[in-house]
Amino acid sequence: MSKISETEQSPFAGIEIGRREVAHRLISARLREQILKGEITPGTELPPTAALAEQWKTSYFTAHTALKNLVKEGFLERKHGAGTYVRELRTTLDCIGLYYNDTSVWTGDENAFYRNVYGALEKQLAKQRVALRVFADPRGATKRVTILPELRKALDAREVQGVIAPMVDANSLRWLLKLPTPLAVVTSRAGLANKVGFDEPHNLLRMLKHLKAQGCRTVGVISNLYVNESSEHKSDRQLFDGAFAQALEQTGMRTRPSWVSKSRKAETHGLARFGYREFHELWAQPERPDAVIAFPDMVVRGVILAALEAGVRAPRDLRFFFHRNKHVDLLCPFPASWEITDEAEVARALIAMVRDQHEGKKVEPIFISNRFEDHPGEHPLT
Repeated sequence: MSKISETEQSPFAGIEIGRREVAHRLISARLREQILKGEITPGTELPPTAALAEQWKTSYFTAHTALKNLVKEGFLERKHGAGTYVRELRTTLDCIGLYYNDTSVWTGDENAFYRNVYGALEKQLAKQRVALRVFADPRGATKRVTILPELRKALDAREVQGVIAPMVDANSLRWLLKLPTPLAVVTSRAGLANKVGFDEPHNLLRMLKHLKAQGCRTVGVISNLYVNESSEHKSDRQLFDGAFAQALEQTGMRTRPSWVSKSRKAETHGLARFGYREFHELWAQPERPDAVIAFPDMVVRGVILAALEAGVRAPRDLRFFFHRNKHVDLLCPFPASWEITDEAEVARALIAMVRDQHEGKKVEPIFISNRFEDHPGEHPLT
């Protein structure tokens, strides 16, 4: 049985912790990396926590927390009265936890995308002989500031070896990002390595090029875009304005501020009503665009209803570019172009991200590029 020396053989000799870095996370990450690379072998005994704290130039509590994180993850084990040792790594990924921040995921049309992601995950993981365990958080938004107890128990017991979170809010995302386990999330927050998102700059440019080829010169946007300027974290939605402006410049298309809608609050419910209201407001303006882009699909439902109610003749009066999810029914009786998200592709990306982390690989954001198609509007879209 080998033993890490308290001096020259330590994997942390010479490591400096920056002012803005969380010390225990950095220490855990470096030690985890050493173990995964085989530079610290199973059975190796670590020096006493006090000696490690002195070497790392940090507090006993910080060193203890760093080691405790790795004990929870299964990289280390503490033997009572005998010290802390590197464990034999569990090489298989047996079970992934699926976290939803709200039990409403099981009801309502607006959550159909998340239910379909669940179905795709379950189907794909079953083929890989990996179990999927669902954790739907019943707590209100103000109580989702700490980890869901049931999920904590499953992680501590190593019953699940990774977490996928397709549906999160700001409160749940904070503690999810601190979990000592492989994690993949679907979120609009920018700057995260372990996220699956959508390539909106590329998609926007493709949409505008498509509309311009159809003779359009001006365009409006109806979406539940919400910008929280007070947030310390940028989101993909905050970056939308820049991407849209750049796409307009590249294509020579034009817009007006009154043609681009943004929600007045972080709306996740009543999106069809929002789309309905925003289209009527746009159509009531004295000057209108040649085309309208609307997303996501629940906003589109409201836009379609409002356009029919207003007697819009598409594409003669106005061309539409809509978003929909591949496996969610959406009826559109008039011609439109479509940006289509495949929930199965989202599921594949989430699984791949968890697997890569489980194997000790570095991950980067995965952005889904949606498929485009034109539809005459004669039948329901499925």
